[in-house]
Amino acid sequence: ASPGPGSGSGPPAGTGGKERSENLSLRRSVSELSLQGRRRRQQERRQQALSMAPGAADAQIGPADPGDFDQLTQCLIQAPSNRPYFLLLQGYQDAQDFVVYVMTREQHVFGRGGNSSARGGSPAPYVDTFLNAPDILPRHCTVRAGPEPPAMVRPSRGAPVTHNGCLLLREAELHPGDLLGLGEHFLFMYKDPRTGGSGPARPSWLPARPG
Repeated sequence: ASPGPGSGSGPPAGTGGKERSENLSLRRSVSELSLQGRRRRQQERRQQALSMAPGAADAQIGPADPGDFDQLTQCLIQAPSNRPYFLLLQGYQDAQDFVVYVMTREQHVFGRGGNSSARGGSPAPYVDTFLNAPDILPRHCTVRAGPEPPAMVRPSRGAPVTHNGCLLLREAELHPGDLLGLGEHFLFMYKDPRTGGSGPARPSWLPARPG
């Protein structure tokens, strides 16, 4: 039979449906490969995180769990390399306390903060690190760390502060590795990576070696 009016030289009937089916199958294959690649990369990152976590040698690497991976990555904290910081050794509320407190200014103020002071509703003093324990004063302690060591730490009037286990009553030098206690709950270790290891090799609060 001769072609009727309007017939072209295109593919025969049914060819378009076959091509669409093949294209759909190809796209599905590419999508599955991409998904497998993402899962493989996620599993590799999870294995790397587990290898850095404590007890990694005994850890069982199972199927990738995004929730577990998020928790692991939150625990792997890398300290800054160009600013002094405080490493929390003991806190008051685990759900609210951080592990590392970085000094973003040359002067760093610890305190409880608040909306206003008790005198006439004037603004409360500026605080860099808020500590919510009941024995922390609105402005509890100030640390100054300039470009050159040593840093200086000064307690506020009436604020319980200890320096390497001793009660601090006036301004004193603060060296990398020193322990700073604020109130009855918070204990920090001061670190300054800018010194390049030039600080004391052995913290002064460690007991002397036998002999």
